[in-house]
Parts: sequence; structure tokens; C-alpha cells
Amino acid sequence: MGEKQHFSAEFRNTLEQWAEDILGAIGIFKNRYPDFEKLKERAIEQLRSVYSDITIDMFLRTEDNRRMDSPDGFARITGPCGDTMEIYLKVDSGVIIDSSFQTDGCNPSKACGGMAAQMVKGKSIAKIKKLTAQDILHELGGLPEESEHCATLAVDTLKEALEDIVRQEKAGGKRQRPRFKAVLKRTGKLLLLVASILCIVTVLEVAVFRFLDSPVTVRVAFRSLFHRVAGKHYEEPLCHWRRLKEISPHLKRAVLAAEDQKFLSHHGVDFAELNRAVTEFLGDERIRGASTITMQVARTVFLWSGRSWLRKTLEAYYTVLIELVWSKERIFEVYSLGQGDHGG
Repeated sequence: MGEKQHFSAEFRNTLEQWAEDILGAIGIFKNRYPDFEKLKERAIEQLRSVYSDITIDMFLRTEDNRRMDSPDGFARITGPCGDTMEIYLKVDSGVIIDSSFQTDGCNPSKACGGMAAQMVKGKSIAKIKKLTAQDILHELGGLPEESEHCATLAVDTLKEALEDIVRQEKAGGKRQRPRFKAVLKRTGKLLLLVASILCIVTVLEVAVFRFLDSPVTVRVAFRSLFHRVAGKHYEEPLCHWRRLKEISPHLKRAVLAAEDQKFLSHHGVDFAELNRAVTEFLGDERIRGASTITMQVARTVFLWSGRSWLRKTLEAYYTVLIELVWSKERIFEVYSLGQGDHGG
């Protein structure tokens, strides 16, 4: 790669941080390995044996690695290696006044994108059109042969962005490029991540209380908090958990007869009773409940008081989880002795 350059202490610190991050990613940490500094130096030496310091500096720096709002020219190209490069340009009187790039590719792709963005600033469109992949490789001090295609990808994307400027000018004005798809994609990923975390947490929550008695239900906790905020006295209900076999058989039969006669045959939801309740409601008759014992356990142990579609939806979700994870005996046991709202 030629003679190595000597960069500032800031670059050295950035390089050391890179090495620490790389070692940390494979489980090697400073406070656990006495030879950590030697390993860090070895990682830096290996990196510098492959890439020039200017190349390393380019793929580590971040100021040009960014999306740009409302660029005058934009292009996105996916190369044959699978890396995707995006280049954003702002132009004034035929001169590039700002440029940036984004890539999902490797470090050489980042270096080439960063060098392309740096080389075009302050230059005329006419001059930039003459830029070649060899110019980028020369400025970087060269790349390994298997990575040279990254320079071609950067130049191709840059020239497509220049063509986009021409197209927009012919169309009669600067384009306010919407980033709707990108925002939608990121939002979708975030929502999926949040939903996955919530799913894992709730499944673990239900699984834990399959075997452990809850010290307090969510509903009781909400009521206690509400009274405290309102400055009112609230005496939490006293409850002593007992196993199902300790409960009177007469009480068991009375509860089933009064609350949920199909408890042992349904899977959390009594669809016949639910359909009857909906039909009566649509016929302008009074609203009546169609909750099963499992549904009452779900909202009392895991949810808050009140009527809302959100709570009803979560109640249905918890009902399914409880039926999948708990036994009928455990459901009835918690219902019979649950704190606060039900129990005998």
C-alpha cells in the first residue's frame, strides 16, 4: 500500500477506539485481558498492513456519511458485490457546495464513498464528470485488488447523481426528494423490534406466574397509585394464597355455575356467549359482559381498570397466553384467590 502516513493524535485515538470496538465485539475487553493493549496494537497493525492510513481515516470518519434533506441530485446503485451506495449533492451555479453518501457496504465502500464526497466539494459539474475510479484509488493510496470495485461503485453512483441534477433542472426546478419509503422502512423495523420485545416480556411474565403467586396484581397497584396521587386513603386487600385443593368444592362449583359454565371446555373465549352479547347490544338492549374466567384473570392480574379498545385487545392477547401456558387448575386457582377484584 506504500509508505504509511502519520496522522494526528485525534486520528490515533479514533483508530484505538475502532480496535477496542472490534475486540469487544468478539468478547475481548480491557478489564479482563492483561494483554489487551498488545492485542489492540496487533489489530491496528493488521489493519494498516492492508489499507493506507488515508483509507482508514476515510472509513472511520462520519461527517460525510449522512443522508441529506432535499438534495439537488441523488442516486442509489447496488453493485455486483451486493453493496448499495447512495450519494447526495447540492449545487449552486454549477458548483457542488455540499455532498454526502451512505452505504450498507464494507469499509472499502465507506472509504470510496467518503473520498468521492470529499473530492467533489467546491468543484464544477463539468470537472466532476471527468472523475474516474482510478482517481479515487489514487487519493486513497490504493486498495486491495478484491476491493477496487468499490471505487467504481462510488464513481457510477456519483455520475448518476450528476445526471439527476440535469434531469431536475430540465423538469423546471429543484426536487424536494421525499424520504417516505426510507422513513416507513425504519419505522416498520422499529415497530417490529418493539413488538418483539413486548412479546418476549409478556410471555415471560405469564410463564413466571404459572408457578409463582403474584405478590400484587396490576389492578390493585393502579388503584393504590390513583388513591395516593389523589391524596386519598386506600387499604390494600389482604390475601393469603391457597392451593386449589384447599378450596371448598362447594365454592368451586358455585363459581363455575355463576361465572363461566363452559370454563373447562373453551379455550379462553366463549364465542357463543360473546356472539349473544354482541347481538343484544346491536339490538339496543343493555350491555352485558361475556368475559370468561380466563379473561377476568388476564385483566385483573396483568392489566388496568377501565374500558378501552386497547385494554380489550391486550386482554384478548393475555387470555390466549394464559390458556397456552397455564393449566385450567392454575387459572381457576388464581381466579378464586386473586387479589383485589375477585376471589372467595
